[in-house]
Amino acid sequence: MDRFPIDGFILRLKPWTFASHSCNDDERNRTTLYLVDEADRDAVVREQDRPNLLAAALDETVLEAAMRYRRAVRTEPRQFAVVAQAEATRSTSAAADGCPSLPFTTTTIDDAADFSTLVGHVDATLAGWVGAETAVVLDGVETAVDQAGDETVFRFLHVLTQVVTTRDARLSVTMDPSAVDATVFEPLFDVVVDRRDE
Repeated sequence: MDRFPIDGFILRLKPWTFASHSCNDDERNRTTLYLVDEADRDAVVREQDRPNLLAAALDETVLEAAMRYRRAVRTEPRQFAVVAQAEATRSTSAAADGCPSLPFTTTTIDDAADFSTLVGHVDATLAGWVGAETAVVLDGVETAVDQAGDETVFRFLHVLTQVVTTRDARLSVTMDPSAVDATVFEPLFDVVVDRRDE
């Protein structure tokens, strides 16, 4: 068994993990990789049918991500949290740009490769939302690959999928195959959906 440290997390990979494409029988905590064009990212958010939404954008500021996700959801989530790039950690309920008021929590990361903060926030948020069905959406993986490389992002996504499924949430990750080699990451997910032809 190989061990890879990621800033406080130990990743343990069994040799067969890389080739595993097994489907998770529990629909509640399925991990899905969506192959999308840039314009189709918001469609994935609209498809989430969970009452709680934790959204992470590795390529936007907190304000940009929060406003984009708030506009994209079909129904207002009971609980909503955003992780993205910015200068400070804060909570807010301010409405802006004509979006309806919705209390939400924001947490910032230093850059797209600040994986330990992101995983820690996801884990802490999901722990606080115990018993609630939650969707976790991650965008901007392409930026993380540019900054940290395929191998490090693979390890990060492996840890994230474990954290999210352990907390009984559903993970949806968007990726643009024209920007990164998505086949590297496909084995980490229960389902791969190609949305580019729709």
